[in-house]
Amino acid sequence: MIAKLRQATMPIGVGLAGIAMYALLQVTKPQPAPSIEAPRPVSVEVVPAIRAASRPTVVVYGEVRPAVRTQLVAQVGGKIISIAPDFIEGGEFAPGEVLLTIEDTDYRAAVDERRARVAAAKVDLQQALADADVARKQLAGQSNPSPL
Repeated sequence: MIAKLRQATMPIGVGLAGIAMYALLQVTKPQPAPSIEAPRPVSVEVVPAIRAASRPTVVVYGEVRPAVRTQLVAQVGGKIISIAPDFIEGGEFAPGEVLLTIEDTDYRAAVDERRARVAAAKVDLQQALADADVARKQLAGQSNPSPL
């Protein structure tokens, strides 16, 4: 029975002895002296700044789309006789800048023809007004004296 008691209390005794030893070591450990360490110098390389023009190169991938898309339509038809040098894909131009010059002989001939038609229509209008005046006077029973 004593052997059984010794066998049961032996692990407890060893555990208590270990705890006591740990506590003793913690209480008696030496305190390290506080050390004040000077900051270590940092190694740097100093280069004077020099102003220079630089254009960075940027490599990108993707599709470029315009912010505004415009359809260019001529007001009149004709043969193109000159094209502005900036009128290319990706070219830039200012508002009011001439992009294309169209041969104007056909246009001027068409304008002259239209002016002749307008003049003929005015003559026809005057004739129709005179005829209407004659008809109005005949309806009213008045005789229309001949201007001749």
